[in-house]
Amino acid sequence: MQQAGVKRPRLLVIGLSVVVLTVAVLQTAVVPVLGVIAEQLDASTVAVSWAVTANLLAAAAATPLIGRLADLHRKKHVLLGVLAVVLTGSVLAAVTSSLALLIVARVLQAASFALYPICIAILREELAA
Repeated sequence: MQQAGVKRPRLLVIGLSVVVLTVAVLQTAVVPVLGVIAEQLDASTVAVSWAVTANLLAAAAATPLIGRLADLHRKKHVLLGVLAVVLTGSVLAAVTSSLALLIVARVLQAASFALYPICIAILREELAA
C-alpha cells in the first residue's frame, strides 16, 4: 500500500518551521523598539503603540477568516498569498516615514497570525499516518 503524502517530509517541516519562526520574530521585534520608532517618526510612544494594537486587532479579525479561506481552497495557495501580504506590509513598514502608513503596514502584517493554523493544517494533512 502506497502512502499518499509529501515526498520530503523533513523539508516540509523545516520550511513551515521557518515560516512560523519568522512570523514570531516579526510580531515581537517591534515592541522593544517602540521608543526608537516614536523618536524617528516624531510621534509619542502612545501614538506609536497603535502599531501594536492595530496589529493585534487586525489579527484577531483576520485569522479565523483566513483560516476558513484555507479550509475552502488549497492551503498552499492561501499560505503563499498570506506571505505576499505580509511581505508587502513588511516592506511598507521598513520604508515609511509616516505613523499612519506604519499602522497600515502593521495591519497588513497581522495576516501572518493566520500562518500558524495554516501550517499546522498542512502538516496534519501531509504527514498523516
